[in-house]
Amino acid sequence: MTYLYLLIGLSMLVAGGTLLVNGSTAVAYKLNVSKIIISIVIVGFGTSTPELVTTLKASILNSPGIAIGNVVGSNIANILLVLGIAASILPINQLRKRYRRDAIMLIISLLLVAVAAWFGHVNLPIGIIFITSLIIFIVYSYREDKKAYCVTSEDTDPLCTKTVETGPVETGPVETETYNKSIYIYIAIAIAGIGLTLFGADMLVKSAIELARNFNISETLIGLTVVAVGTSLPELAAAVIATIKKESDIVLGNIIGSNIYNVLFILGVSGIIEPVTFPHSIVMFDLPVMGAVSFILIFFIWFGKVMNRFVGIAFLILYVVYVYMSYLAVS
Repeated sequence: MTYLYLLIGLSMLVAGGTLLVNGSTAVAYKLNVSKIIISIVIVGFGTSTPELVTTLKASILNSPGIAIGNVVGSNIANILLVLGIAASILPINQLRKRYRRDAIMLIISLLLVAVAAWFGHVNLPIGIIFITSLIIFIVYSYREDKKAYCVTSEDTDPLCTKTVETGPVETGPVETETYNKSIYIYIAIAIAGIGLTLFGADMLVKSAIELARNFNISETLIGLTVVAVGTSLPELAAAVIATIKKESDIVLGNIIGSNIYNVLFILGVSGIIEPVTFPHSIVMFDLPVMGAVSFILIFFIWFGKVMNRFVGIAFLILYVVYVYMSYLAVS
C-alpha cells in the first residue's frame, strides 16, 4: 500500500501543479502580464507549490531530511534533469539581458541559504529575511517589466513613464484569444490545483517516510531523490510543453523563478511556521552541489550561451552521477 500511496501522491502533485500552472498562467494573460513575469512569478510560483506543501508537511512531521532535501534536491533536479531534458529536445537560446536581473537574485538566494546553513537552521528571523527579499524582488521585477512593456504615451498606468518607439517588446503577452473563458473559471482551476497539491503532498510525505523506515533508507536520500523529483514533475511538464512550443522564455524563466521560490519562499515560510534544521550531509555535500549547478546555469545566462543537445545530455549525465554520489554520502 505504501507504493500505491506514493504513486497516488505523486500523481496528485503532478495533476495539481499542472492545473495550478495552467489556471494561473491564463489569469496572468487575462491581466495582460508579460511572458517573463508569467514565467518567473506565476509559473515559477505555481510549479513550486508542491515543494512548498511537501516541505511544510515534512517540517511539521519533524522530518528535516525530507523538508530540506526536497528543496535542495528539487533545485538540482530543475537544472540538471528538467533543463537537461528540455535542452535535449530543443536547444534553449539564452537572452542574457533579460535574465541578468534574475540571475543576480538567484545568486542572492544562494548566499542567503548558505548563511542559514552556517547557522544550522531556518528559524523565524531568517524566514522573515527570506520572504522580505522575495517580495522586494517580485515588486522590482514587476515595475521594471511594466516599464518595458509601456508602448504608448497615452497609457495611464503610473509605471508607464516612457514610451517604446519600436512597438511592443518581444516579451509582451501573447494573444489572449486562446483563453476565451471567464477569468473566474481560470481562478477556479488554479484553486483546484492547489487543493490537489495539498492532498498529494500529504500522501507523498507520509508514504516516503514510511518507505524510508521500512527499508532502513535515510529520509534525507528519499527527500533528495524520490520526493525532489516528484515535486519537480510540474516544472518538467511545463518545460517540456514550453520547449515543444518553442517558448524559451517560459522554459528558462520557469526554472529560475522556481529555484528562487524554492529557497526564499518555501524555506522562508517553513522557518516562520516551524523552524527547519539542516541535516549535516546536505550541508556538506548537496548544498555545494546546488551552488555549483546554479552557477553553471548563471554562466549560460550571463554570457548568453546556447544550451544545445550536447549540454542537455551532459546535464542528464551529471544528474545520474549526483544521485549516485548522494546515495554514497548518506549510506
